[in-house]
Amino acid sequence: MKTLFTHISKIYTGQPGAISGPEMAQVSTLEDAYILVEAGLIRSIGPMSNAPQADREISLENREVMPGFVDSHTHSVFAASREEEFVMRIKGATYEEIAEAGGGILNSARKMALATEDALFEAALARVREMIALGTTTLEIKSGYGLSVDSELKMLRVIKRLKAALPIQIKATFLGAHAFPMDYRNNQDAYISLIIEEMLPAIAAEKLADHVDVFCEKGFFSPEQTSRVIKAAEKQGLPAKIHGNQLGLSGGVQVAVAHACWSVDHLEYTEEAEWELLKRSLQE
Repeated sequence: MKTLFTHISKIYTGQPGAISGPEMAQVSTLEDAYILVEAGLIRSIGPMSNAPQADREISLENREVMPGFVDSHTHSVFAASREEEFVMRIKGATYEEIAEAGGGILNSARKMALATEDALFEAALARVREMIALGTTTLEIKSGYGLSVDSELKMLRVIKRLKAALPIQIKATFLGAHAFPMDYRNNQDAYISLIIEEMLPAIAAEKLADHVDVFCEKGFFSPEQTSRVIKAAEKQGLPAKIHGNQLGLSGGVQVAVAHACWSVDHLEYTEEAEWELLKRSLQE
């Protein structure tokens, strides 16, 4: 069925074909316009004087229309904020130093263990509703603040409930390989085995995640450890993403390309070799 949205005072769009650079900052407008939608896809946009026939018409009564926001990297489910760590950062502590002192991700994991699923759901529901009110239409939510079987599953079940309760598209990403819990600092292989042998099978059985993610970074998960998790996830039918090159040249780009990952996030540290590798991967 074709649906025609009519009497739009102004439509805002990006530049056709713009994928990077200054072109992405250019915004086009079209006044007194229509939008034709069929099977959930926009088929055409144009001036009202050229509006086509459709099965039904919906007047937007001179409202303005703009693309919705796609937020592809969030941690919207968490037990409590970590504002106390801002003081540490102000005093000069680095991300790695805060993590080594048991802060950062490990701080969130301790708080997550104490939170109930219902409390997490209600808090996250309010956050996401506010995001929707501000224009978000598609959202990825990562786990990774659990770092135990029970807490990671708890987070992912909350995300599953959010999917059912809200009118936007939500994707769940399992990020159990976010940091090594304190109990596993001296036995990293045991934690990786916990992810592979217990977390991933349980997540797959309940269909709780759309993707898996790994924090491939110095002081966190090495490229070799990252590859182990990704290979195990692939066997469970979970495609991979990677946190990479946030704190240094971690090898995250190389692992992401080698495994044809959906994305590699952050990339705050990149050199020509990484950019060339990413460009080649897009052409293959």
